[in-house]
Amino acid sequence: PKRKQYRVSGNWKDRKKVTGFRALYFHYCYLLGVFPKEKQQQNKKRLHFLLREDLIKLEAITQEARLLGTHRIDTAQQLSSYKDGLEAQIDQLTAQRKSLYKQQRSVAVKKDEGKSAEVKESISKLSSQLSTLRREVKLCNDIAIRSGIILEHIQMEKAKEQSVRKEKT
Repeated sequence: PKRKQYRVSGNWKDRKKVTGFRALYFHYCYLLGVFPKEKQQQNKKRLHFLLREDLIKLEAITQEARLLGTHRIDTAQQLSSYKDGLEAQIDQLTAQRKSLYKQQRSVAVKKDEGKSAEVKESISKLSSQLSTLRREVKLCNDIAIRSGIILEHIQMEKAKEQSVRKEKT
């Protein structure tokens, strides 16, 4: 794949550091080899066995990292407030879709094919919006669960590296 090049203005030393969940996920993606240290990919056989198990779930982890990065979620409180907002939107859209279903069953709409097609189209749009919102809520739930597990895996990996260093010395 062709690499994209970006121009960045400003000073790298003055930039704000990433903290919280985003930093945790970015570090974990780096350990898994999503963000390679150099141009060559990290050797997957040299990874800790817990990290190798998560390579299978790599797509889900990258989607979670993208969600955290795009919405600038750093803490559990921000994650829960974002999730609550999504659930409120889901409730609102389901109420709208429910009213459209009732409208679709009415006699006036059944007789007019134009209105019927319009109502069906708006129902399908609402359904697609609901599916994306529900997917994001699921990602939020997975982030809340996986963040603790990721922290444990990183600590185990660091402990393993320290033991290897001690054996070498």
